[in-house]
Amino acid sequence: MKKTNKLAAVIGRYCPWLGWVALTNAIYQVSRRTQNKYNLIARPKDRIQWTSF
Repeated sequence: MKKTNKLAAVIGRYCPWLGWVALTNAIYQVSRRTQNKYNLIARPKDRIQWTSF
């Protein structure tokens, strides 16, 4: 492997699972915020009751 002084490159090379954790977290937050925003706009009978997260 090539040497580097950049912390992000070191983390990316030696701890690739951190990227997967960050991606999973981002997807979770986007889906949760989408649900909340939709439920603010939608009528009560049309609201989403997601429980899989």
